[in-house]
Amino acid sequence: MESRKAHWQDKLEQWFEGGVESDGLTVVQVRAHRARYWIKGEEGEPVLEGQFNLLVSARC
Repeated sequence: MESRKAHWQDKLEQWFEGGVESDGLTVVQVRAHRARYWIKGEEGEPVLEGQFNLLVSARC
C-alpha cells in the first residue's frame, strides 16, 4: 500500500473510483529501452531515460 500511495495522483481517480485503495491496483516498476504509444490516431516513440513506476489495474 505504501508504494501505491507514493505514486498516486488525484487525476487517476477518473479510472480508479476507489482511489489508491482500488481493488486490482498494482505498482509496476519498468526499465525500458524503447516504447511506442498510440493515442487517438497519433503514434510516437518517446525518448526514455531512467526508470518508470506505473499504476496498473488487472481490469485493463
